[in-house]
Amino acid sequence: MANENGKSISTRDIILAGILLAAGAVIRMFFPKLPVTPNFIIAMYCLTILLVRPRLLEALAIGDVAAILSQLTSGT
Repeated sequence: MANENGKSISTRDIILAGILLAAGAVIRMFFPKLPVTPNFIIAMYCLTILLVRPRLLEALAIGDVAAILSQLTSGT
């Protein structure tokens, strides 16, 4: 897959996305359960999209991983 410059997403970008999503999952798991708890995985997903600037299919793949992590760390 190629980004706006015609290059495919780099290994560095994939590692960055993984680290940010993992950090969001860890923060979400250890954040105190308040009536309204922010979802840090979604925040890290948005930050990843802004930093990596992936194409549509790459962004959808990152979103799918974020959704799976969000469901796995939910309290319900």
